[in-house]
Amino acid sequence: MSTKRLRHDKRDGCSVGAAGAAIYGGASIMKAMVIHLSDMHFREGTNSVMEKAPAIARAVENRAARCDFVLLLLSGDVSWSGKESEMLVAMEFLEDLRKQLKTGPGIGIETVMVPGNHDVDLSIGGGIRVALVKAISGEGPTAVSDDVVAQCVQAQNSFFMLRDCFHNESAIISQNRLTSVHSYLVGCYDDRRRREVCR
Repeated sequence: MSTKRLRHDKRDGCSVGAAGAAIYGGASIMKAMVIHLSDMHFREGTNSVMEKAPAIARAVENRAARCDFVLLLLSGDVSWSGKESEMLVAMEFLEDLRKQLKTGPGIGIETVMVPGNHDVDLSIGGGIRVALVKAISGEGPTAVSDDVVAQCVQAQNSFFMLRDCFHNESAIISQNRLTSVHSYLVGCYDDRRRREVCR
């Protein structure tokens, strides 16, 4: 049993440099790569996905080396049942994958994740959560208070702790337990005029 716990440590935001930027119409265009992973279903114990980090890194290394920015996108079902112990396994995998993807200087790696139905620890919240979800999905009020939302998503606390360990706070425009809006400037620079052409 690991004594490690999920917690959010403020990480320095990745800066996106102009190294290796392509020139198109006089403007420097930075190259970005999106690596999309989904339905990994990490559990305690043996996970076949754990061994795939080196293979994923090798599969994209030639292209990643030519990119200025890598977005690692996880779209749900990171864990099997939303337990903190499963999120710790996922954290180990993601830290390993991110290290292996950092193959060149100046390559920024950002991680964005959204929860799936398996990222819910249904042992948390019990009957209150079930009653609230039924009320909201049925003929309940159209406006739902923040307290009701907090009770409903409490079962995803372990997922949100994992997410917060990897999200770059400076890229988040707005975020709550239901939505997350991020903004990344990958590149727009006019070399002829030595000025930024878009924000």
